[in-house]
Amino acid sequence: MVYRRTKSGEENTYLFYGTEITVYVEGGPETKYQDASESEFYSYGDDIRFWEGLFDHFAPGVKCHCKAIGSKVAVREIAEDIAAGDRKRVIAAMDRDFDDLTSQLINSHNVLYTYGYSWENDCCNPSSLVEAYRSYASAANRLADATKKDILKVLQACQKLLARAVRADAVLRLNSHSFFDRDRPCRYIGKGAGDYPTIRVSEIRKRFKEVRREHLRPVRSSQKLELITFRDCFGHLIGHFYCRLLSVLLKKVNKPSIPNDFAFAMIVEKFLVNIANDEHKDIYNHYKKQFRKIAI
Repeated sequence: MVYRRTKSGEENTYLFYGTEITVYVEGGPETKYQDASESEFYSYGDDIRFWEGLFDHFAPGVKCHCKAIGSKVAVREIAEDIAAGDRKRVIAAMDRDFDDLTSQLINSHNVLYTYGYSWENDCCNPSSLVEAYRSYASAANRLADATKKDILKVLQACQKLLARAVRADAVLRLNSHSFFDRDRPCRYIGKGAGDYPTIRVSEIRKRFKEVRREHLRPVRSSQKLELITFRDCFGHLIGHFYCRLLSVLLKKVNKPSIPNDFAFAMIVEKFLVNIANDEHKDIYNHYKKQFRKIAI
């Protein structure tokens, strides 16, 4: 059960921080109702770092305070209240997941969604990874450019191996099921040539066999699915793959491995710095449109 603070509590939270609006995002542990007024909401983390960065870029004049309240279920409840007109000075920002396919997107001025399946899908791209590598490894441009070639080769192989599984995941989600193991995304990541991460084909095949046993009748979609593998893949899987790749790249230049939290922080930072680049045109236009509709 998800516990919520009162309507007035949610609406007036911004007053305690000297801001104009409160932004509720995913991330952190589930928050109990009685903890809400005791500042037990998380005010740090990857989701907050991501959304705060977007506010700084697309709405620099808006003073906001972000709070992570656990699962998407909790954020979605607030989003539903916003859409119903029951919440003021409150924004709900969350991962899109497959809500666009299942017709579950909440259309409201103060409800924001990621462009891809999750924030990991938006931030994890070759440029962000190269810039994170360049900063941490103190790599010269020439070395970074050569490294980008290796990155592209690894990612192209990953994309090819994941494409069918991503489509299966979308079809199953349309039928209230799932292909990927949401609790153990790293089970699909293995070690390939040159110690670079790769997709464990054996695990993908194993999962397909499990799905066939679980569903005696074929599961199909009645709608045309226009999917892009890295955009629509389960976000945690993409995120962990990129962190593993960054760790291997650093090891090759004799740099110590870094925790995933730090790797994510660097990748998010580099993405936000370069979000206006042509490489991210679709993502940039998505967020420009999302932030343009905000009403305080």
